Formats: sequence, structure tokens, C-alpha cells
Amino acid sequence: MNLIVACDQEFSIGKDGKLLTYLPEDLKRFKKITMGNIMIMGRKTIDSLPGGRLLPNRETWILTHDLKYSKDGAHVFHSLKEIKEYVVHNRIDTSTIFVCGGAEIYQLFLPYCTKAYMTIINQNFAGDIHIPNINILPGWYLSYRSEEQRYKDVSYQYMNYENKTYTQFTL
Repeated sequence: MNLIVACDQEFSIGKDGKLLTYLPEDLKRFKKITMGNIMIMGRKTIDSLPGGRLLPNRETWILTHDLKYSKDGAHVFHSLKEIKEYVVHNRIDTSTIFVCGGAEIYQLFLPYCTKAYMTIINQNFAGDIHIPNINILPGWYLSYRSEEQRYKDVSYQYMNYENKTYTQFTL
């Protein structure tokens, strides 16, 4: 299982229900990495997408506590256990699954992720939604760091991390 996220230096991922900043090349990278794969998102994250529409050419799984929630074209789950059962029963290759947010979803699935594709924005946006600092989590190590990228007055880097101590995604 993989994690994909853009965050600032303080590991904030959003503010007031929105992305921290607009980075066109990062959005292209997100599309390239997730295309043809499965994305797990929380309801708030899916609702924050333009028009609340599903992203094309990707299978979308939505995890929500709302038992009445439905979304045409998406699989809706209500617990981690339910997702695990679905993955195991359908023999889904977890390397095709990308955890895409929000913060609660990242926190829940982080122990099961073997890789994290991160865009680290080189400033602090004082966001109100955060993910754990992957640099201090046991088992995680930096496996790739890009050259500095720039869009207008914002600099950022792509960093990939790998997890040596992930938990097998089984029942």
C-alpha cells in the first residue's frame, strides 16, 4: 500500500478544507502516479475535489462513518476492517492502492504503507490539518529526494520514503 501527499515543513496538508497551495506540476505527478490504481479517500477529501467529482481512470474507495453516504462510481466503506475484508476476499494487490487523504485516513493506513510519495513544500502555511512527521516514525527512511522545484514563489521537493516495518494488510 502507498501513501501520496503534499505537505508543508510542519506536515500540514490543508487549511480551511482546501489544499495549502496550487502546484500544477505536483498535480500532474499525482495523476501520473495514481492513474489506473485504487485511491482511498475520506468523505471530506472527495467532497473537496472540484465539483466533488471522482478522478477519472482510477478506482475510488471512500471511507466514511456516515452509514447513509453513497457516491456513484465509488466503493464506499465504513471501517478499516471492511476494507481489509474486501482486499483479502478479492485478492487485491495492495501495491496498487494509494492512500490519498485526509489526515484521519493517512493516520489509519500509515502502518500498512510500504511507500510514501511526498511533496514537501519548503514553507509553513499554518495549516489546520496535519499528518505525522514521517521523518521520526520508526521504520521509515528517505529513499529519493528530487532537485528543488519551483512554481511562482513556492519551492518544493519530491521525496519518497519506504517503510521497513509495515504491517501486512491481512485479516
